Amino acid sequence: MQYKYAKVILLTSGFLSILIEILFYIMQVYEVTDKKISLIYIKGYSKLSKIEKIVWYDPGFSTFHALVAAALSFYLIVVSDLFKNGTQEEI
Repeated sequence: MQYKYAKVILLTSGFLSILIEILFYIMQVYEVTDKKISLIYIKGYSKLSKIEKIVWYDPGFSTFHALVAAALSFYLIVVSDLFKNGTQEEI
């Protein structure tokens, strides 16, 4: 009985560690490129205070987070067999 869940836990932990690493690299690239783009193309960006610059980036990160959450939800509900009929009987 306990070995049934071990495979799921191992696969989930491996998937999550890869996902976290990818998110870390994407955040670094996003931060570097977005600041450079803002400095070059937005004239008023350099006049913003430190707090205003933080607020400037909030919608972009929120959008990115929403896309990742939506993709993960889509995978769990549609692609995986986790929520299909009959799986509760097996558990």
